[in-house]
Amino acid sequence: MILATLLVFPMGCFASDPLPEGLYTKNVFPGTASTYDLGSDDLPYDEGNFDNLIVNDQITTARITYSEVYFQDLRIPATAVRLSGVKPPLLTQYKGGLVLEFEDKAAPNEQLVYFDLQIPDGWKEGTEIHVHIHWVPETNATGAVGWRLTTSWANVGDDFPAESTADRTVTINNQADNHIRSALVTLVDTSKLSSSMVLGSLMRLSDTDTYADSAYLVEIDFHMEIDKPGDDEHTIFE
Repeated sequence: MILATLLVFPMGCFASDPLPEGLYTKNVFPGTASTYDLGSDDLPYDEGNFDNLIVNDQITTARITYSEVYFQDLRIPATAVRLSGVKPPLLTQYKGGLVLEFEDKAAPNEQLVYFDLQIPDGWKEGTEIHVHIHWVPETNATGAVGWRLTTSWANVGDDFPAESTADRTVTINNQADNHIRSALVTLVDTSKLSSSMVLGSLMRLSDTDTYADSAYLVEIDFHMEIDKPGDDEHTIFE
């Protein structure tokens, strides 16, 4: 359920005031301190369109926040990453699309890709961000595939710190062409804000890798909680 609050100007409207003349909608009830609240836990707001709503010759402002928990993926498809000039995986046709083929390479020849992303304005600041990948084994062979993720995360105006490393080993058995989703790391930093940036890389790690065939990368995802559709202020950047 989305709860919206309409701020009514000028001041002077209270809970006992009638609804503004000309306001026709469903499940609108007076709030407090110059507001009208749309919806409640037992009386959900479920209908109504507001376009240039004017009360007492003043245009009202509306701010939307989510009362329920919602998540979204910030997606980095395999076709959107940056390839290493020295040890790149192969861009490979697969099932009518394109994937990145990470071969079984011994150190120091492991293949890797680079990426960058901006944390969106709708992110609920201070909450965890869960990083996972979507990938596919090439054959039905049994073994373990090792992955290494590096990240460096900085707010606007801050210095990028040294990268952090997270390793994950995934055991597979008879899973050729199987769509696998593997969690890599949970990022937690209550000092970080929306519009912060993450620089990172993903490598197939040979240290714990016992799978002799290729692993096809489909996508890297940053799964995060959102509490609003976006920023409610327009910022002029220098």
